[in-house]
Amino acid sequence: MFTLYLHIPYCIVKCGYCDFHSLATKRDEIPHQAYAQAILAQLKMQVELHQLSGQKIGAIFFGGGTPSLMEPTFFEQVLVEIQKTFSFANDLEVTSEMNPATAKLDWLKAVRAIGINRLSIGIQSFNPKYLKFLDRDHTASDVHSVMNDARTAGFENMSCDLIYSIPGQTTEEVASDVNTALSFAPQHVSAYQLTFEPGTPLTKRYQHASPLGLPPKISDDASLEQFQCVTAMFEAAGLHRYEISNYARPDFESRHNLNY
Repeated sequence: MFTLYLHIPYCIVKCGYCDFHSLATKRDEIPHQAYAQAILAQLKMQVELHQLSGQKIGAIFFGGGTPSLMEPTFFEQVLVEIQKTFSFANDLEVTSEMNPATAKLDWLKAVRAIGINRLSIGIQSFNPKYLKFLDRDHTASDVHSVMNDARTAGFENMSCDLIYSIPGQTTEEVASDVNTALSFAPQHVSAYQLTFEPGTPLTKRYQHASPLGLPPKISDDASLEQFQCVTAMFEAAGLHRYEISNYARPDFESRHNLNY
């Protein structure tokens, strides 16, 4: 049994820290139909090359980018065609990443009905200061709304993404983000230490801007303290650490992650 990752490169805004392939695109300019056809053509080529037809899939992961910018019909078209080629596990896990600012209740209901049964929600922080620093285009209020809407739409398996070790961030502020995330009772959390990847706008900002105009980077000791804080809080709440940055309640580990 294997898992399938499908990349959606479109974003409304390119976040300064992100080094994944993504394209800042207006929502009404995304070529939904053409991109679905391109994904399926690429998949067909790989299936033929590696003789994968009929293989059983345990998980499908739509990552990005911002998959929640895609129309529900995009997911329906792709999933229908995938099922013609592969055998689906009875308990198939189908995840879509999403930005809290781009997913509304109608979209959530539609993709849940199509077969997406797990959400990975890019929260990163609830603090407006750090959301701005990370170039995120959502608010804490957006997160509250989308988490409630996701429950209403029938989602029972949700993961939250958080980022810590943001320049200027204190351990107390990290703990506040963790507490707020836990208030939603997520089944899974990914908590990432902010890294300054080569070539990203964030890295360039720190290379070329006056140090006086930017908060200082977190020291290694402070970053370790924040990691230990995050881990202790999630463990105490019943989410065990099963990978370096991932925490889950029993039986809710990401199958996509476990397949690496």
